[in-house]
Amino acid sequence: IAAIGTLSYNQINNALRDQTTQTQKARTEILADKFNRFIFERNGDVEILASQPIFADSKVALITSLESKNKLLDRYVASYQVYDSIAIFDVKGTLIAQSKGESLTKINHLKRQYFQDALKTGKPVISSPEASRYTGKISVFFAAPIRDLATGQIIGVVRTRTPVDRLEAPLKNLASKSQNYHILDRRNNVIFISSNGEYLGKPADADITTAQNKEGLVSHQGKSGIELFSAAPFANLEGMQQLPWVAVTSIDQEAANATLSGLLLTILAGAGLTSLFTIALATFFANRATQPITDAAKVVEKIGQGDFNSRLDVNSGDEIGQLGTNINLMANQIQELLLEQSEQTKRTELYAEISRARTTADLLSPLSKVLV
Repeated sequence: IAAIGTLSYNQINNALRDQTTQTQKARTEILADKFNRFIFERNGDVEILASQPIFADSKVALITSLESKNKLLDRYVASYQVYDSIAIFDVKGTLIAQSKGESLTKINHLKRQYFQDALKTGKPVISSPEASRYTGKISVFFAAPIRDLATGQIIGVVRTRTPVDRLEAPLKNLASKSQNYHILDRRNNVIFISSNGEYLGKPADADITTAQNKEGLVSHQGKSGIELFSAAPFANLEGMQQLPWVAVTSIDQEAANATLSGLLLTILAGAGLTSLFTIALATFFANRATQPITDAAKVVEKIGQGDFNSRLDVNSGDEIGQLGTNINLMANQIQELLLEQSEQTKRTELYAEISRARTTADLLSPLSKVLV
């Protein structure tokens, strides 16, 4: 039983470890895909803004007031609840329109990297997470070139700004007490989103780096105990630049092994109960098998002591039953023999008395006296 229990435990142990690895890898891939598609939607937002006639049609732009342009941007901010600033610039980085908030006229945006990339590539651009020069918050900037609808020439750039805490909103339900997630920017080797805040703003350590290149889980000593890391890079989505970001998930080793520990206890309890049941069952059948022999020995002992009325109750036709029948037969035969001997003794004694009586009668008769 112990061997079977050990074998079962080892087999299920390996299966559960594989299942834990697969589940954690799948969870990481889901995290990466969900966040990647959320960014893809934000990339689409900036493209839609860049194609708005009040910005892309020079004639419409001329007759549209600055107030109307700003209100349109305000509606975008209020509607999506993702951005804290949207602005329109000309190709020289001069502000044309902006949503409510701090004035963006203090700094010319021409030298910003995302601005230069949008002008250079002619495609939407997503910046690495960086601190905003106005709010100081770590933010991601989305920029897209504005092309004149008539000529196709780039006439400006639309830029949206999203603090990373707003980017994290759709991921909140993916964290729990024992499981966390982190987003790593490989370009700067910095974690810019961390559900428990433990790794926020920190470079990826050796374990996270290893997790990016390993199929299984990587053990890591965290502040609260040992964690198991899994990593998955963001996939390349058509219509959006390849993001150099990596999703990292972690699970407490204790929580990951909780199912295994429960299984071990179950197996041990099952093995213990099975052992007790087996012992009880063996004892029952042993007693059942040996009891007739014990009873037979007792009856034979009584017969040996002179109790010839003792008999066995025979309830089976097997060898044990045959033994009981033979013992009963033997007892009957002995009892009959003793009875016959007793009767014979009585007859002998009777004959002896008769013989003595005859002898005495003959001695007392007259004829015997004459003869004497």
